[in-house]
Amino acid sequence: MSGSSGKFLDTRGNGTLGIAICDRCATKRAIPELMSDPNAPGLKVCRNPAEGCIDRYDPYRMPARTPDPIALPFYRPDAPLESGPDVTDWLRDDTPEHRRVTEVQRRNRKTEQNQPRVTERKGS
Repeated sequence: MSGSSGKFLDTRGNGTLGIAICDRCATKRAIPELMSDPNAPGLKVCRNPAEGCIDRYDPYRMPARTPDPIALPFYRPDAPLESGPDVTDWLRDDTPEHRRVTEVQRRNRKTEQNQPRVTERKGS
């Protein structure tokens, strides 16, 4: 039974006498000829794929695949890593470089404090 845009629809032989309208092509159909759209279950569309109303199921809506269980044939605990030279020397405050930088910063602060502040008056 194909859809009809006519006034009457033959529903003989169906379990129900109800008719509905396809949400995609807007043709009148018998209720058994419509089904829920796989991607939007609220839409009732033509069941016949030749009509072109029904969409293929979107694979991105499917649940994610479970990862394969990967078991190693053997395993060993990691050997402890030996510590090398201390790489945090540059963070210490007692290095000559740090002392030089802090001295320059102190000098800059003193010169900023000794300079008079200039404020501009707004208006006339």
